[in-house]
Amino acid sequence: MRTSSEILKPASLLRIAADGALIQFAIIVALVVRYLAVYIFQNQPGETDLRGIASAYATIAFSNAFLLVVSCLICLGIAGVYTRRRFYQGKYKALVVFQAISVAFLAYATLGYFLFRGQEPAGIRDFPFLAFLLAYGITVALLIGARTFIKLWQVYGDDSAGRTQVIHDESDRRVLVVGGAGYIGSAL
Repeated sequence: MRTSSEILKPASLLRIAADGALIQFAIIVALVVRYLAVYIFQNQPGETDLRGIASAYATIAFSNAFLLVVSCLICLGIAGVYTRRRFYQGKYKALVVFQAISVAFLAYATLGYFLFRGQEPAGIRDFPFLAFLLAYGITVALLIGARTFIKLWQVYGDDSAGRTQVIHDESDRRVLVVGGAGYIGSAL
């Protein structure tokens, strides 16, 4: 069984930081898309305060992003994404990431709705529903896409920098025999 000290390795910390940045990026993109939808489809001169909506969305992003990123990273850690547990091995890695992100977003929405309803600063209740669903979809797509890209790069990418070219010289025909032949092997 693997220990939890594997999370503190530099490679795991880099994966955690990258996942956190991708989740934060998804939240910001979702709120920007929602703002643009409000601006394009609901903007009627004099009726919509676009600066007020932009300010409200910025407050929503800052107040919700940290807890949502932390909940996603905790669920990914429990699922074994950073420690390479047996559930994350094999061909079901995308399904494990999808499940962990789904649980994190569902838990965040449920706990936020029941525990932090109507509190200041803006809580999950103030997060636009379509932006929340869009953030969920973008997060799933980014995290699964990042892992798929890494796998494809390992298989098909340019790995010539990691390999050294072996030069075969026919004049040098030495053979190393390692153990197991006893006295006769020492004579070879």
